[in-house]
Amino acid sequence: MYDIPIINDDSNYTNKPKFDLPNISINMVFQCLKNTPLKCTISPDNISPFFYNMCAGALAPPLTIIYNACIESATIPMYWKRGLVIPIHKNNSRLLTDNYRPITISPTPGKILDSIICTHLCSYLTTNNIISNYQHGFRLGRSCSTNLIIFNNYTLNNLNSGYPVDTFYLDFRKAFDSVPHNLLLHKLHLLGMHPRALGWFSNWLHGRTQAVSIANAISSYTSVSSGVIQGSVLGPILFLIYINDLPNVLGFLNILMFADDTKLYHSINSDSDQILAQIDLSAVCNWCIKWGLSLNLTKSCVMHYGRTNRNLEYSINSQPLATVFEIKDLGIFYTNDFKSALHVAHVTKTCNRIYALTRRVFTNHSVKLIMTIYKMLMQPIINYCNIIWSPHLRGDIHTLEGVLRRMSKLPPNLRNLPYEDRLRLIGFTKGIMGYHQRGALILIYKILNNQLGIDLRFLFNLSTESRTRGHPLKLRGTTSRLNVHKYTFSERYIEAWNSLPANVVNSRSRFEFVSLLNSL
Repeated sequence: MYDIPIINDDSNYTNKPKFDLPNISINMVFQCLKNTPLKCTISPDNISPFFYNMCAGALAPPLTIIYNACIESATIPMYWKRGLVIPIHKNNSRLLTDNYRPITISPTPGKILDSIICTHLCSYLTTNNIISNYQHGFRLGRSCSTNLIIFNNYTLNNLNSGYPVDTFYLDFRKAFDSVPHNLLLHKLHLLGMHPRALGWFSNWLHGRTQAVSIANAISSYTSVSSGVIQGSVLGPILFLIYINDLPNVLGFLNILMFADDTKLYHSINSDSDQILAQIDLSAVCNWCIKWGLSLNLTKSCVMHYGRTNRNLEYSINSQPLATVFEIKDLGIFYTNDFKSALHVAHVTKTCNRIYALTRRVFTNHSVKLIMTIYKMLMQPIINYCNIIWSPHLRGDIHTLEGVLRRMSKLPPNLRNLPYEDRLRLIGFTKGIMGYHQRGALILIYKILNNQLGIDLRFLFNLSTESRTRGHPLKLRGTTSRLNVHKYTFSERYIEAWNSLPANVVNSRSRFEFVSLLNSL
């Protein structure tokens, strides 16, 4: 059972209203069953999720009785605590276990119960504004894009003003798997949980077993003594709660988080700034020691942005922090000159591999097949966080547009036509850069109408001119000394936004805005 450890804690969890588990209805269970993915996935109970989806009407009543009994008794059937771990390769050598992410697949009935409780818990956390505003992972309306937009805005504004910025990229060693259960329960207690809910979460954490599944081989089951389950429904939310008070230890550095992906950053203009930054790094190390987590020093590093950066040295646990000149942050490649050429090169390299495979494997290069491959395999790569890295240099634009240019040449009947005609015939009214601009305008609309999970209206300045033609939400740019600042998201698309017709900008909903934008 749960015992509260004696810990001196100054977090902001206390004095919150009590959280209790919900009373589950048949309709709630039925909706979750119908939302179960129609796929045949290996599971510890050897029952495909497809079965639960197709038999939702018959399964919902008995499962509802079981779920409410679980909540009332604060217990979970032991079989629902069994998990199959699928190792997913992240990067670098496949021979090192550190380069794999363990994803746990649990029995479907347990996942449905977790989903219902997770929805209730997320509503409680949102209503009471508990999760830190610096956290962008697993939160409605927030994403990698919102995280990187805030970072880019701060960094580029400082660089444009002549102030260098140092950014510390911290990597927690096996963060999800290292969370001590007793300390997590302590934080849930501080969160304001009803004793019954606390007992249920204690039972959910303890007594778990897992086996590793590779190809058709499955290892023997072993007990899990720490960590929240990666791949589970509740695991990510419990981790957000656990790491939620990390920003409180900082006095100088800014912080942005996406689950366990953490970066600290600040303009460093003097030796005293370096000392303050080092004090905060030491405070993070002490926080990790207190809460049973550790930093991976081989993957943690510092990036010095700005031509006038003095490239000062820092340390973690008395070990020098490595300086890097390029890094992959939330899927986007950054370099210390803040140019997008490296990421453009990686995107086009990946898409060119898909293009080569398409040419080699398929003999029928019909327009329908080629565009299906492009939209399913290439477009998600090209459009991922494009507002962060969309190129502005002519050479990078030509390289990126070359992806669609080559794909549109594969159908024999289009091969000899000009690029613009090929785009029209395959149903694309614009090239890649046109779609990047379209996505940026949609995001600006959502920001100005505060439709995200975070208020980003500070990115833009409304025009103060009283006599302006067009719509009333015209934006005003700032003076750009550097090209990387001139072409950042908050500056680059101002002219395109200001030129939109008033009826488009004044749309009553995002769907109406997108519809009118597409008709232009």
